Amino acid sequence: GARVALFAVRGDDFGIFTMRPDGTELILRYRESQVVSYRWSPDGFMVVFIELGPQDFEGRLIVMRADGSAPAVVAQGILQGLSPTWSPDGQWIAFSMLGPSDEYDVYVVRPNGSGLRNLTESAGHGRSPVWIRRE
Repeated sequence: GARVALFAVRGDDFGIFTMRPDGTELILRYRESQVVSYRWSPDGFMVVFIELGPQDFEGRLIVMRADGSAPAVVAQGILQGLSPTWSPDGQWIAFSMLGPSDEYDVYVVRPNGSGLRNLTESAGHGRSPVWIRRE
């Protein structure tokens, strides 16, 4: 059934949790205090999120199964924290990361970490991408 994802602190546990819409069955899925900007995949089977590192804004883009298993780093760098978003078909993730010219660029990567591409090549600040479904 439907689940709600949230970042929470419960006692000594902190990180990404899921629960039923009625507030029951709160389950810790990923334990980390520096998680920001998580998004469910369109099919509800995966989650993408940014985990910040020890340096300001340095982070890792992580994809894992919705049950918390198989977390995998698919990109790493200076990430803009509001950005990861799934393509409507779930085949790509778009996000913002500091590019080679010290400007934020929009990148895409497949959920398995392959196909990393810079789409904007520093054509100005590329931040907060959004997919548009066109028929």
